[in-house]
Amino acid sequence: MSGRTVRRTIAMTGAFAVTAGFAVTMGAGAAGAAPGTITWADGGKNFTRTISNVAPLEGEVVTVSTTIAGTDTVTFFEDHRNTCLTYKKDSAKVAGLPVPLASNGAGLLRVSGSWDASTSPTFEFQYVIGANCAREVALNTGLKYGAAASSGENLTLGPAYVVAKNVSTTVLEPVGGGRAGAGAAGTPRAAAGRPAGARGWFYLSVLEE
Repeated sequence: MSGRTVRRTIAMTGAFAVTAGFAVTMGAGAAGAAPGTITWADGGKNFTRTISNVAPLEGEVVTVSTTIAGTDTVTFFEDHRNTCLTYKKDSAKVAGLPVPLASNGAGLLRVSGSWDASTSPTFEFQYVIGANCAREVALNTGLKYGAAASSGENLTLGPAYVVAKNVSTTVLEPVGGGRAGAGAAGTPRAAAGRPAGARGWFYLSVLEE
């Protein structure tokens, strides 16, 4: 046979292909902040409820704020959410001022006091997205409130969270020269979702004819 043909075959183990020194991201991409807001009227008062990010990732902090406007005096406010969200300590505020919690139960927080709805007070809480939150399903939120003239509740009113899937990233260091038919390995610098010290292998063969 005239001439020489050199064939190089790279076979990767696992479900991803890696070139030395190249970062591979698996799973859903990092989600940017996506605020969600709803408005409604109840008992002669207007409500505006906003979640700072309705598509968060595990470990991120989200802020939930509800503004009540009308001619009434609010005596308590409860914020309801999925139990996989953890309240961030001392984050409760009303009208921009820190307030203590009157109650911290499973999936709800309550603050109590006396707030003039004609000043449109905003009730604000922060939560950390937990590792046990279901992924890519709607996690509803809601509220309950008490006021001098009227009270109300809707525990699944929204907006809802949809927690994104985790992101795993593997970065392999460049490998040195190898011999034909030998396995070569790179050590991940960052491998979220992989055991510490895990190694990614590929096989390089050179055939000559």
